[in-house]
Formats: sequence, C-alpha cells, structure tokens
Amino acid sequence: MYIVANSLSQAGYEKLKLSTMSQTLTNNFSQISSTMEELSDSSVTVTNNQHNLSDEITNVKKISTDINAILDSIKSIADETKMLGLNAAIEAARSGYAGRGFGVVATEIRALSQSSKETAVEILALTTKIQESVDKTIETSHATLETTEQQSSAIQEVTSNLMEVTTLSDALNAMANNK
Repeated sequence: MYIVANSLSQAGYEKLKLSTMSQTLTNNFSQISSTMEELSDSSVTVTNNQHNLSDEITNVKKISTDINAILDSIKSIADETKMLGLNAAIEAARSGYAGRGFGVVATEIRALSQSSKETAVEILALTTKIQESVDKTIETSHATLETTEQQSSAIQEVTSNLMEVTTLSDALNAMANNK
C-alpha cells in the first residue's frame, strides 16, 4: 500500500511539475509571440519609411539635375551677352569719340556676363557635389532598405515559428491539465 501511495504521490507531483512547466512555457511563448508581432509591425513601418526616404532622395536628385539644366542656359546667355558686349565695343571703337560712352557700357556688359558665367559655373560645381552626395545617399538608402526588408521577413518567419510553438505549448498545457 505504501508503494502504491508513494507511486501515486510521485505521479501527482510529476503531473503538477509538468503542469506548472507547461503553463510557464505557454505564458513565455505568448509573451515572445506578442513582442515579435510588435517588432514585425515596426519593421514594416521602418521599411515603408525607408521607401519614402528613397523616393524623396530620388526627387532631390531630379531637382538638382533640373537646376543644372537651368544653369547651362544661364551660361549660354552669359556667353551670348559677352559676345554682344564685344560687338558693342567694336562698334563703339569704330564710332570714335562719339562712341566712348557706349564703349564703357559695352565693357561693363562683358564684365557682367563674365561674372554671371563664373557664378553659374560655381553653382554647377556645387550642384554636382550635391548630386554625388545624393547618389551615395541613394546607394546607402537602397542597402538599408534591403536590410530592413530582410529583417522584416526574418521577424515574420520567427513570429510564424513562435506561433506554431505556442500552439504546441498550449496543447501540452491542455494535456498536462487534462483539458
């Protein structure tokens, strides 16, 4: 009788231990699963934000290219203005004394056109640097986007596996508690 009682007591104790352990497993896996779902949601948000950032960077590059096209037009206008100033200076010189005042104006027009062209070249150099920086930023953005997409995929896979383990843990808990 003692041996039977001891065996029943031992079996009851083991069942209680199994029930406690399975309940702890179920609770822990539920907590982990919940946390992974939050991580999955936030990684999707990060991925979407990275897509938006990439689009905006591409937009900045397009604007910079448009600025360069306008600067090319300004340089062309400055070159033409310089030629007009040169032609005006020649005509002023042919007019002699009467064209002296016009010669001064022609010289100023050429100086102004040269200054405009130099400014346009400086702006072009700056926008080229901006474009190079934007290119590097786009490259980094694409790499970051790829990484966040991989992380998002990995988190979703882990979440799926955790849900499966949680289901198994719930089944074990039900078996341990004779449910």
